[in-house]
Amino acid sequence: MSTPTWQTPEILAAAAGPQGPQVQAVFEKAADIGLDESQALRKASELHQKFVTDNTPVEVDYDALGLAAVKLAVSAAAAAGRQNPLDLVLGSWRNLSQAIATDLFLQMHRHTRPDSTPPSGDALEHAAAATATSFQMPVAHALIALAARDLIDADGFPQDAYDFLTTPWNWAFGAAHPDDDTGETVKSS
Repeated sequence: MSTPTWQTPEILAAAAGPQGPQVQAVFEKAADIGLDESQALRKASELHQKFVTDNTPVEVDYDALGLAAVKLAVSAAAAAGRQNPLDLVLGSWRNLSQAIATDLFLQMHRHTRPDSTPPSGDALEHAAAATATSFQMPVAHALIALAARDLIDADGFPQDAYDFLTTPWNWAFGAAHPDDDTGETVKSS
């Protein structure tokens, strides 16, 4: 069996430069996401969205801001020659997150409906995709931002975009990078 991309230091270094170890640490934490961690990420994401929309002088589309921040990070990483390895890392996260989501959905199903058979096939895939919404994007955003962290203020990647992408992770689990200011962390309840 081959080593997953996120456990290969050479690929992580190619994708994230000096932040390879931090990207791996986020993956390791994400690989252990359970129901409580998933709920903490969801709550942190919701609080971040509320904070951003409540503290902006004009009406903003939170999702559009996230997409713009992702584009800035990916463009900076591409300019630094990291696009292909970053794509590998993000593909690895998609695969891992699907497995995590399936496991979480099955755990929730066994807990809430112990006497019924869980769905399978397409129904399980759709249920797992819905489950993944609580954690998949905040983790992906943290990974993308970390991959370009050393490129802040270079190649068009501003600190504000980095902070936007990492805040939900930082609020849920603490700093994605040792030099990040996390503010308060949230609890899942």
